[in-house]
Amino acid sequence: MFGECTPGRWDHLGRENPTFVRDFVPIVVRETTEEETRDLLIRAAAELPQVGPHVAFEKQAIDRIFSLAKKFMPTYSFPGKGVDVLRRVALDARPASGPPRTAPIDMRVRRGRLQHDLGTAAST
Repeated sequence: MFGECTPGRWDHLGRENPTFVRDFVPIVVRETTEEETRDLLIRAAAELPQVGPHVAFEKQAIDRIFSLAKKFMPTYSFPGKGVDVLRRVALDARPASGPPRTAPIDMRVRRGRLQHDLGTAAST
């Protein structure tokens, strides 16, 4: 069994129910940095299963998703809240007028990470 809560909530649980807390081992996961979050959002956008040929996320869209999630979801943590907004946008996306896009997202290689260019992936 697993769950999630803030450090403050965990402390509160420990004071209220010490026997309950003894049965669990906390694993602290730090919030990602802004750069890490943006990289994760780019990768998530390229790998979303619900993204069809009519949905493409440009870098400006990823930046906007990050900004909106940061501003309007202060009680949630990155990268989860950013990926959640990204999924919602992808699910609600409608085909745009104009020629179809050939790639879901254009990623550049940074520090040996995954590269996406015109829909092909390569490890570096």
